[in-house]
Amino acid sequence: MAMDIQWEAQARALFQDLMGKGPPEAFRDSASAAIEREAERGARERGGGQIEREDVARACLRVAPPAFRPRVMKNLAAHGLDGNAFLPPDKQAAPPAAPKKLEDSFDSEWDRVHARLAGHREEVARIYAMKKREGPLRVLDLACGTGKHLLEFARDGHVCHGVDQQGWKLDKAAAQSRALGLDIGFTNTDLKSLELSGTFDLVVCLYAMSTMTTDEDARATLRVATRHLAEDGIFVFNVINKAANSDPNAPMYRSVHVDHHLRDYTFDEVVELLRGAGLEPATTQSSTVLDVEDLDLFIAARHGSAPHGK
Repeated sequence: MAMDIQWEAQARALFQDLMGKGPPEAFRDSASAAIEREAERGARERGGGQIEREDVARACLRVAPPAFRPRVMKNLAAHGLDGNAFLPPDKQAAPPAAPKKLEDSFDSEWDRVHARLAGHREEVARIYAMKKREGPLRVLDLACGTGKHLLEFARDGHVCHGVDQQGWKLDKAAAQSRALGLDIGFTNTDLKSLELSGTFDLVVCLYAMSTMTTDEDARATLRVATRHLAEDGIFVFNVINKAANSDPNAPMYRSVHVDHHLRDYTFDEVVELLRGAGLEPATTQSSTVLDVEDLDLFIAARHGSAPHGK
C-alpha cells in the first residue's frame, strides 16, 4: 500500500491561493479534490517524497477546463511560475505577437515587465504631485534605462538628462527621443560615480534602489542624488515596501528573501540612509502592485542638515 505523501509548505500555500482566486465557488470543492489527487499523482510519478509547487502548478493546469486555463496561467505567473513549462507543446499558449508599434522597437525586456506594474505617465503624474513645484524643471533620471520616464518629462517641456550603466539601453533611449523630436541628454556611466556639472530641480531614481542589495551601494547612490540636487530641489525614488512583503507567497518575496536579487526596505531604513546622505524625507506614497497593497513605496526627499560626503 502506498504511503501518504506530504505537502511542502510552499506548495500548500500556493494551492490555497490558487483555489481562492481560481474556480467559481460552486465548483471549488470538486476542483480542489481533483487538483489534490492530480498533484499527489504527479509527485509519485516523479518519485518525490512530497508535493512541491511545480506539482500543484501542473495539476491545476491539467484539471482546469480550457476556458479557465488563461486565468490559471496568470495566477501562476504572479507566483513566478511559467505555466507553459507544465503543459505539453500542443497545449502551450502561443508566444506574443511581434511588436507592431514603432515605440515597441525601443523597448527593453524590463519595459515590458514595467508595463504590468504601472504606466510611465501615471508615475510621472505621481511625481508631479509629490514635488509641488510649477514651471520648467531640470530633470535628472538615475538608472534611466531606455528613458521612458524622461520621454514623458520632456514632452511636458522639461530639460532632461538620463544616466545608465548599460549603453545599449541608452542607445534605444536616444533613438526614441530623436524619433519623437525630443532633445534629451544621456550619460553612459555607473551612476554611483556620476559627476555632472550643475544641479537639477528634480532627481528621480525609479526601480533601481531595490536592486542595490547592500547599504554601501544604496548610500553611494543617495550621495550622488544629493550632489546633483538643487538647493530647493526634490529627489523621488521608490522601493519595495518591506511591511507589505512579509508573506512567503507574495510575488516579490522570493526575489528578496530567497534569491536575494532584490531588497525591500522599512521606512525607518530609508530614513536612516537618506539622513546619512544629507537628505530628509518630505512625502511618501504607496500603491498596490501585483495585487499586493502598499508594495510600491514612493519617497520624496529634500536637502537636510545631516552631514554627508562624496
